[in-house]
Amino acid sequence: ERNVGPEDALVRLENFEEDEGAVFGQLIRGQSGNRPGQMLPEGTGNLPFTEPLGHGIAFRYRLRDGLLAIQFDTKILSPSRMMDYLYQHNGQAEFRLRPVLRSDAWERFAALPLRKLEVAVAGHPNASDLDSQHESVWQNIATMKEAYGADMVRFQISMGHRRGSLRDGAKDVLREAFKRHQNGEDDIRTIKGILETGDGIPNDEIDLMGTLFDVKEIFHFDENDFPRFYTLRRDLLGTILRSLPEHS
Repeated sequence: ERNVGPEDALVRLENFEEDEGAVFGQLIRGQSGNRPGQMLPEGTGNLPFTEPLGHGIAFRYRLRDGLLAIQFDTKILSPSRMMDYLYQHNGQAEFRLRPVLRSDAWERFAALPLRKLEVAVAGHPNASDLDSQHESVWQNIATMKEAYGADMVRFQISMGHRRGSLRDGAKDVLREAFKRHQNGEDDIRTIKGILETGDGIPNDEIDLMGTLFDVKEIFHFDENDFPRFYTLRRDLLGTILRSLPEHS
């Protein structure tokens, strides 16, 4: 058990196993305060026990390529809090999560004309080791942040109401922002673009930070059987991970 994050959340690893070249299990977040009540015929009262309630996040980590499949529910435990838990065990180690984008997101981005882009940067961007075209963009961001004492700079470039699309260099700005976000070089908060899809068809908004490879599955599990509910989530993550090609 470890206490993690500014809210000092109680987190414990359970059901940890290794099989088929992967490690898997679930992280349990304990809930001691703000507990729900128990509905009784004479009215709702307190729960008849004092132990924390346990909410679980299932995960599966493929060892050969470092691909992590995780049940995504930030109300229980976010991926960043999962990293906090790992650091509690080894503060000298370095861990980094890098999102895996759906392949069709990049295909759409490459194929369609770009009408609008939006980038938001926090922290102080590094403009060194860039060619002159890219350096000017990131140096201007750094200059504005320093001049106005801003914590974050958000900029948009668009065609407005005019027809047509931005030049190819605009896509390079988004590519550079995504590379910086992926490599952990800068604190990038937003990378979005509006792609032109054709007359009579609504333009396509693409979020290069939010278009992750995700699978949505709704469980209808009415039984009061928490171990069985974990098994269902564990098996789903196993099926998903086995279906994905090796990631480099």
